[in-house]
Amino acid sequence: DFEPTNPFSCGPDYECGYSSLCLAEAAGYNVDTDCCQAPQPSGCPMLYEPLVCGSKKCPYTNLCVAELAGYSSSQCSPPAECPTGTFDCSYEPDDPFICGVGNCEY
Repeated sequence: DFEPTNPFSCGPDYECGYSSLCLAEAAGYNVDTDCCQAPQPSGCPMLYEPLVCGSKKCPYTNLCVAELAGYSSSQCSPPAECPTGTFDCSYEPDDPFICGVGNCEY
């Protein structure tokens, strides 16, 4: 039997994935406030043009994926710029850290 899924990403940085509304709620999340739809991007191009959409700032890899989640281009914008520091880090090894919703690399 075919059972459609409506995946969700939940949590502070939307890092926890659930394949259905029921599973997200069973894990203790309020889907209206703690989760974003996380559609499977199989019909979208593999472009990384990150956007955040809606009042919850749901992260998506590109507009096609955001549209699958029900957002229009007018409801989305590029993520905030990553902050930078003012001191010299040139002595640090080249081993970047990836942080936050915008996947900022330091």
